[in-house]
Amino acid sequence: ALLLNGTLHTPGAPTVRSDKQADILAGGHLSFVIAEQGVLWDLEIQPIAGGLLVSSQIHNRGDEAVALGEVFPIHSMRIELGGAGDEICLLPYQSWTEQRVYGLQDPELPTRAKIKTQSWNRTRRTALQAAFLTFEDVDTNVIIEPAAEDGVCILSACCDFDGWYLPAGKSVATEQFQLLVGSDPYAQLEDWAQQAADRIQPKIWPSNPHGWLGWSWVDAVNGSESYERVALGNLAAIQQRLGGLGIEYLWTSMNNFEGSQPGNWLKWNHRCIPSGREAFLQAVGEQGFIPGFWIGPFYISSALPDLVAELEAADALLRGA
Repeated sequence: ALLLNGTLHTPGAPTVRSDKQADILAGGHLSFVIAEQGVLWDLEIQPIAGGLLVSSQIHNRGDEAVALGEVFPIHSMRIELGGAGDEICLLPYQSWTEQRVYGLQDPELPTRAKIKTQSWNRTRRTALQAAFLTFEDVDTNVIIEPAAEDGVCILSACCDFDGWYLPAGKSVATEQFQLLVGSDPYAQLEDWAQQAADRIQPKIWPSNPHGWLGWSWVDAVNGSESYERVALGNLAAIQQRLGGLGIEYLWTSMNNFEGSQPGNWLKWNHRCIPSGREAFLQAVGEQGFIPGFWIGPFYISSALPDLVAELEAADALLRGA
């Protein structure tokens, strides 16, 4: 299923472009046509060891751009995780919160997970993983809803384009999704991490970037002691008392720009760091540390009305995001 221009389309029977009219789980190339929108949706279902790999492309063959919403390479698939009396647990990945394991019938089970969900039947020793292997371009969600039958759930995999317009004559790929069954959930998670890394090629620091954030037992922003004095004193203490722990960086957050107001990125905070930028950087380096400044150009303080007005006039500010 896919959402086009605000309407959810559930295409009918696909055109199976393979050597024979095989069961969908046997793999193959499927094509769906949404004629009224001028859209062709090609899916490739590839059998892999222990499961399936699903990828797809959406082609806009019409004369106008099409707004894409949620696209479901897998939609409402019935999955048997076990039977009556089985102890079934799930780990649905949640962003920006604590990760925890839930029972399949736990009323607090989040039905929508980011990127992946891992399940484990402790009774039968069977594992199932529903996971996206790529997730950089589109918001990816795995949806698992417990069914009325014991041990059964309904699975959907969703790529949310959030109203992005696919121009006429252009194509876009959805993220790659895999569904695996096996006997070792830990091995499945490790394999997922390796496959995702191989595809995405993330940049990894050669060593762990250990640093001190600059916070302390005193208020170095509003108190009587300057941030500069507190920071340099603590750097000396770190060298003397915590030598060998590999702390290399001083991360200065909010204290380097004027008024500690996000948006004043290029205005120095002489109240917190009175010696100035160059002298402070030199002092940090002389103590054997690498200085780093926090900056978030996506974030503007409402306490800067002139800057807010300037950005709004240029149509460069998004409120309530």
